[in-house]
Amino acid sequence: MDFVYYYFMLLAVAATKTSAIANKETSSTTLVTALYDIGRGSWKLSPRSYGQYLEYFKRILSTNENMVIFVDEKDMDFVKNYRKQLNLDNKTDIRTPNVNTLEYFDYLQYITDILETDDFKENNKMLDKPWGFSPLYVALVNNKISFLNTATRANPFGSKSFFWIDASYGFGTDTPFTHENWNPEELQTISDKMIYAVSPDIKAYKILMNMMILHKREIPAAVNGGFFGGTVPAIAKYHQLYRKQFREALVENIVSNDEYFALSCINENPDVFYIVASS
Repeated sequence: MDFVYYYFMLLAVAATKTSAIANKETSSTTLVTALYDIGRGSWKLSPRSYGQYLEYFKRILSTNENMVIFVDEKDMDFVKNYRKQLNLDNKTDIRTPNVNTLEYFDYLQYITDILETDDFKENNKMLDKPWGFSPLYVALVNNKISFLNTATRANPFGSKSFFWIDASYGFGTDTPFTHENWNPEELQTISDKMIYAVSPDIKAYKILMNMMILHKREIPAAVNGGFFGGTVPAIAKYHQLYRKQFREALVENIVSNDEYFALSCINENPDVFYIVASS
C-alpha cells in the first residue's frame, strides 16, 4: 500500500466525509503545507532537485481542500496559477514569508554550531541524514508547528481544525482528498488534543528518550511527522510545548528532525495528544 495513503487511511478511521450534496467551497478543516528551496539539489548526501520537488508538489496542490500554503515569493505564481487551473483558487491562501524570517531560523546559528561539535558527532548513526548535517534542513523541518500555528491565527476559511501535510507527500502515486471535502467530524470533537500516528512500539522509544540518545540511533521513526493536526486551541498549546522542548534540547547539544521533537513532546506531556496506533 502506498506510504502516503497508509497514513491518510489511518487517521481517517474516526473520520467522516461530506456527501456530494454537502460539498461546499469551505469546510471545517484546513490543510497547511510549505515548500522552500534550501539547496538540496547540490547536496552530496540525499540530493533532490527543487524542480523535482515542485513537480511532485502539484499532487498536494491538486487536493480539493482549503489550503494555507507557505512558499518563497518566487514560487507564489506557480502555486497560484496551478490552483487556479483546477478552480481551487477560492480554497487557496498563499503566504510568502522569507525563509530567514521563519521562527526556527532564529536558532540557525545554534543548530550550525551543534552539528559541528564532537559531542554531537560521537557515535551518531544519523550523520548521513539531512538532520545530521544540514542546519537549513533542521530549521525548516522543525518549523512545521510554527507554520501550523500561523495558519490557525490567520484562519482564512474559518476552520475549526488544521492538519499539516508535508509537501514531499506528493512523492506518492496518488493525490489525496480529491473527490470530496475531507471533514473529520469525530476528530474535530477532540478539542484539546493533537492527533498523531505513532509506532506501536512507542513505549520502547520513550525509554530511549529518557537516555537522551535517540537522536543518534538509526531506528524507524516512532511518530509520523508528515501528517498531523488538531483544533485551534490544541495547536496553540502544542506550539508552546514544542518550542520549549526544542530549546531545552539545544542546551543539551541535541538537534534532530521534527519527529524526534514530536516524540519528545509526547513523552513530556502525553495528555496533550490523541494517539492513533500505526498498526
